[in-house]
Formats: sequence, C-alpha cells, structure tokens
Amino acid sequence: MRLIFERTEFERFKKLKRCWRKPRGLHNKLRLGK
Repeated sequence: MRLIFERTEFERFKKLKRCWRKPRGLHNKLRLGK
C-alpha cells in the first residue's frame, strides 16, 4: 500500500515540476516570495 502511495506522490511531483518549469521566472519569484 505504501508503495502505491509513494508512486502517486511521485507522479504528482513530476506533474508539478513540469508545470513549474514552463513559466520559470514567474514561478521562482512566487516561490521565493513565500
């Protein structure tokens, strides 16, 4: 069960990474702002 959970988390992380990479400067600014 834990393996499945980790796998879904990893998939979500990959999607997030891909989304964040597109508008790089903007997202980095928002990230640092927080």
